[in-house]
Amino acid sequence: MKLDKILKSKVLYYVALVLMVINVLGYVSLGSTECVVIFGITTYIANMFTKNRSLDILCGLFVANVVFGCGRVKEGFEGVDEKSKKLEAMAETENKERKKKMMGQLQADPALSKSHHKKHDAKNN
Repeated sequence: MKLDKILKSKVLYYVALVLMVINVLGYVSLGSTECVVIFGITTYIANMFTKNRSLDILCGLFVANVVFGCGRVKEGFEGVDEKSKKLEAMAETENKERKKKMMGQLQADPALSKSHHKKHDAKNN
């Protein structure tokens, strides 16, 4: 009978209510409407069976967070594809900067520009 007494206590009800508000606000701030819907449906279904509001809220929180993973924490792990794309983008920007630097040097020194054109023409022929 202690469990029944605990489930009917006002303290547990208010704790469950605070947890519910925090979770629902978190779902809304993340734009996760499916989590809000899952929580609401589960709480409603639990209310059909138990008529204990504290237990209903706790069931809804359990199903939304544990079963459906709405409370998941995203880590900073990046897949191989994402890293390779970033590396390619970095390499492209470095190549562009080198080309700009070389063009700036060629324009500054006309002697280098002539020798560069001769080397370029010799390679193409």
